Amino acid sequence: AGTGTQVSASGASLVHMPRAQRHSRQPRALSIKKENAGSLEGLECVPLPQDAEAIEGVLVDVHAAGLNFRDVLNVLGKDPTGTLRPIGGEFAGVTQLDGHRTYGLASGSCASVVLATSGRCARLPRRISFEEAVTLPIVWVTASYAAGDSRIHAGQRAILPSAAGGVGLVSVELLHWLSVRVHASAGRPFKHALLRACGLRCLGSSRSAPAVAASAGSLLGHRSDAVYNALSDDHIPLTLAELNEAGTLSEIGKLAVWSSVRVAAAC
Repeated sequence: AGTGTQVSASGASLVHMPRAQRHSRQPRALSIKKENAGSLEGLECVPLPQDAEAIEGVLVDVHAAGLNFRDVLNVLGKDPTGTLRPIGGEFAGVTQLDGHRTYGLASGSCASVVLATSGRCARLPRRISFEEAVTLPIVWVTASYAAGDSRIHAGQRAILPSAAGGVGLVSVELLHWLSVRVHASAGRPFKHALLRACGLRCLGSSRSAPAVAASAGSLLGHRSDAVYNALSDDHIPLTLAELNEAGTLSEIGKLAVWSSVRVAAAC
């Protein structure tokens, strides 16, 4: 695809960006960009600025890039920051300097070349594909941060709404490793089956606020020590009600996020 080539989108998934053809001369680096937020139409492959290619860092030829819910919100103009950010945050590819397989975090990773910092990328083992690698950084960083933020430890209880998603599944694995008792919720029966296959027995529904309230009884009369919240609207006060007095709410949602002042007023 050349300069200004349109990139179509349908629903929440983008088509793969065509890789530049190999020539005797180094092809110009391209990125997926959108001038104005508001819809998934009008995405373009555009040349990266020359100065962006010259900044110090690790230049990586991108083989796969991760798209997250926040990227969709960003393009639709619903990003919590209120700004239109570069598209993509995860990448996997080969370093230009030494040809090492690598993956990690970088803003604007939906590009043919990305500039990564050494502290945010790592060597990629041969047994892991590029496509598999880009599903790892954000979910593991989020789950690890939430576990550290809540200071959850063995024997305590944690609630995971929408646990069948990427962050939820990684959190289940991490909390099991920490010997934490997990109460999870998901919306559909096949997601419940997936969570049972992960070893969970304490399951509820996250389809509606009343369903969340009803499923709280499965905590066997005990309030939770931590909640990793990804729900919004009427779910939030019900989620807060499930915390004990010393409990921690780790907000990992992207829509209708409550301020700390509002949370304090509701507790």
